[in-house]
Amino acid sequence: MKCHQVRERLAEYLAGAFRGNDLNAFEGHLQSCQDCANELESVSKLDVRLRQEVPRYWESIEPAPGFLVRLQRVELERSPGWISVITGAFSALWLRHRPALAAGLSILLVVTLALIVPRMIAPAPVGVGLIEKDVDEEMEVAPVSEPPQIERLVEVAGLDAAPVKGAEVALADKVDRDQQIARAVDYLRSSFNPEVGLIFQSKEPGFRMVGSRQYRYDQIYWLYPDNLIASYVLQPFDAEMAQEIAQTLRRYAQRPSRLFEVLFGEPIPRDISIANEVVVAREAEFLIIARFHDSPMPLSWQDYGDMLIYQSLNQHLRGEGEAARKYFHQAYSMWDGKGIYDAATRREGIYA
Repeated sequence: MKCHQVRERLAEYLAGAFRGNDLNAFEGHLQSCQDCANELESVSKLDVRLRQEVPRYWESIEPAPGFLVRLQRVELERSPGWISVITGAFSALWLRHRPALAAGLSILLVVTLALIVPRMIAPAPVGVGLIEKDVDEEMEVAPVSEPPQIERLVEVAGLDAAPVKGAEVALADKVDRDQQIARAVDYLRSSFNPEVGLIFQSKEPGFRMVGSRQYRYDQIYWLYPDNLIASYVLQPFDAEMAQEIAQTLRRYAQRPSRLFEVLFGEPIPRDISIANEVVVAREAEFLIIARFHDSPMPLSWQDYGDMLIYQSLNQHLRGEGEAARKYFHQAYSMWDGKGIYDAATRREGIYA
């Protein structure tokens, strides 16, 4: 790896995002390049300071949408790379602590910037929008032992004050959401079979007959859509398991599903076919199945809410904004206050 590549990814390294060959190459460069090693030490110290400074404001608000953009535009008197270091370290912390801290790191960044940025920047030109008045007039920085008032930091940094007043409610919602995510991840972990390299269908009682063989739900593994989706959504929470699932998919997948890939940025056909459920692998103790939407039979996909959303995404990826909006609103019109009332609901009497 080259120096500029290493320095661009120091925040990722601190966040523990590297694995395998990437990690070896990165650390190999650090061992042979003292300049990059020194840069890592500087970023690491800032990382520690961001996590330790002003702990009483650890849980609070998130930046307004344009805050980090405005921050990156600030002209510095010296050390022009420090803003990218700060925002990079913030990103690294976010990746590391997201399940527990999400919103809290944002205010920690603001407080830290309030302590160090005034010493680094020249008076901001008109239009920058971060600090419009002289820094010394606009904000008096309190000692670390007596953190500045949060409302003042919000005002100076250009944040929306509304989240501050509702911080307790927002934090409660966030904790509840994080708990739900944690439970979901734990459930998927407990459903993962490392010998097969996939997540099984369900822990619920039930079985499926294939030929003369009966398979329980916890012996059935779906490549598409279950494990394909899991291989993506688990990456921020359990990268190792996500990688194992992805490797198994590459080993068994005979062809694309021609539907579910659109969730991850790959266009699919403009017309969706009726699904074929194909047995990909069958052993005494497990069954691997995949759902392929490549049959010669066309599906009346506009009758189904989920298919309309898939097609809306597809049109968006193809640059067809008008068609994307049309299909989205067509799906939305099926909402009846309880769920999406589409052809499946009419036929089966349940919201699928």
